[in-house]
Amino acid sequence: IAFLVLAFVFEGKELGAITTTVTVENEDGDRIEKVVLKNEFRKKIFIFSMENVSGDTSLDLLQYSIPEMTEYDLSQDLLLTSQTATAIYPRIAEAGYEDPVGLPITLMRKFAEQRHMNYFMFGKLDQQDGRYRLDVQLYETRLTRLVDEFSVEAEDPFTLVDQLSVKVKKAMGLPESHISETIDLPVSEIFTDSESALHYFARAMKENALNNWEGNVRYMEQALREDPDFALAYVVMAGAYLNINKVGDAMNALQSALDLPYKLPERQLYIAKYINYLLLQEAEKAMAVVKMWVELYPDDIIAHSLLAQRYALRNMF
Repeated sequence: IAFLVLAFVFEGKELGAITTTVTVENEDGDRIEKVVLKNEFRKKIFIFSMENVSGDTSLDLLQYSIPEMTEYDLSQDLLLTSQTATAIYPRIAEAGYEDPVGLPITLMRKFAEQRHMNYFMFGKLDQQDGRYRLDVQLYETRLTRLVDEFSVEAEDPFTLVDQLSVKVKKAMGLPESHISETIDLPVSEIFTDSESALHYFARAMKENALNNWEGNVRYMEQALREDPDFALAYVVMAGAYLNINKVGDAMNALQSALDLPYKLPERQLYIAKYINYLLLQEAEKAMAVVKMWVELYPDDIIAHSLLAQRYALRNMF
């Protein structure tokens, strides 16, 4: 009887649907229909640095590059929003920690809550007999509740991250059917497959977090010499170039990134397009990109902030 009542009352209506269809207009004026996740169903996770406990200081940079790769890998999934601690290095320093590794759980919870993340995770990195091992803990932010702890092992950091991403999805309760049916390319295919490039990228991101733009450019250039198809490196380097007033170099870097769209998650692609259109002084196309970005990712604070700036410049207060 209850089933029949529900069928009658909700006939033709969504019942527990987690997606919605939106129509957006791209920068070329074409209308695109896309299925997007409703904001309230998105899982949000803050990824802190992994502590190197191996005793081998040559692995220290993996403490920072593993979270960056994990964020990039998870960004392929519609159900997930992930961030790393790179953007809050100065705030971590203000809290009295020179190195953003091995932070107290209470402090990690505070930063995750400020970023509106449902979960946060951290781990310990070790290496034995030529194999990497990562012991990870995943916490629910609001109650600081340990959700799961698990380990992954692999012979290289890229496979380690691929395994980590799947474990994290399962720990956060994503359905097995969704995990198996979602496109999940190996991180080596969309990030970089060069350990040397990864090494320089990690050094560049540390410089970036400290607003040392020259250092960022220097290390990113080395990363790109190791892997010329490292799309994200071009995007990050373009931002550094802009901060040291090298607009031409920034435009070249962005164009190199846009020539590799299949290696950029959708949000990174929007960032690259938006900045590129601004530099080309095509304000209408920049506005169209950021509007589309906001509609497809309504939880993205950066997108809303950029849209607010565009409106303010037009006196549309």
